[in-house]
Amino acid sequence: MKHLYEIFEKFPDHSSLWRDSAMGARTAQQKAMDWARESANEFYAIDLTSGEVLRFNWNSGGEKPTAGSFKELQNKKQSSFIH
Repeated sequence: MKHLYEIFEKFPDHSSLWRDSAMGARTAQQKAMDWARESANEFYAIDLTSGEVLRFNWNSGGEKPTAGSFKELQNKKQSSFIH
C-alpha cells in the first residue's frame, strides 16, 4: 500500500510552504527533486495519516538531486525539525 505524502519547502527562517502531494515515497522524492532544481531550500514530505517524515538531503554547491538520495526518519519524534 502506497502512502500519500504532502511535500513542503523549508525556508532559512524555518517557515514551510506546501508545494505538492504524491502517492508513494519514490514519487514524493521525484517531485521534491523537481522542486529542488528550482530552489536552494530544503524539502521534506509528510504522510499526514501515519506521521512518517521523509527528509530529502541533497548535496549543496549546485549539484542536482539524484535518485535514492533521501533519508527516511524511522523515529517520528525526530520530525521536530519542522516548525
